[in-house]
Amino acid sequence: FEERLEAAGGEVRKLIAIDPTSPSIAPMMLTVELGCDSDRERMESWFRYGLAVDPGNASLWFTRLHHLEPRWHGSREEMLEVGAEALATKQWAYRTPFVLAFAHHQLAEDDPEYFTAAVCHDIRNVYGPYLDKYPEAHYERSGYAYLLYQCGDYTAANREIKRLGANRRIGPFLTRAKFDKVKVEAALRAKQETR
Repeated sequence: FEERLEAAGGEVRKLIAIDPTSPSIAPMMLTVELGCDSDRERMESWFRYGLAVDPGNASLWFTRLHHLEPRWHGSREEMLEVGAEALATKQWAYRTPFVLAFAHHQLAEDDPEYFTAAVCHDIRNVYGPYLDKYPEAHYERSGYAYLLYQCGDYTAANREIKRLGANRRIGPFLTRAKFDKVKVEAALRAKQETR
């Protein structure tokens, strides 16, 4: 495996001599680096190279985040730092700020108590400005509704589900049954909160 990764890295380096401005080079090297026992600085240098060549490539950010997952080469704190850095770019058209939401999504997978007030604040800071710019982004609004529900903000979740109407997307909820459950429960709890 290590030999093949080294060979793959060598082949990608040959591409630099052919076309150093190719947007394919950095993503390939970041994939190679994920499998290697490399230090963070080397991964970061390929990330910066990729952004210099293709500034709008949000997949570079997501690959960087994946590299920093605790099971690979990083930590929870490093993932959230990268997410905060991505949010600070305000590159809404490229969806770069969603790296922060995805970091929280990954970290929440094994922790049912994950959605604290600080996490929910981050979620609002990602989705709120994006949906202000792109109000017809139904998939993202569906995801926002589900995350607000997970945050325990049932009134806001219910509001977003109502805004979606027939335009809701099931993807963020995984199944239609889950969407239906969240829709009913958010509406019921929102009503209780207004009493």
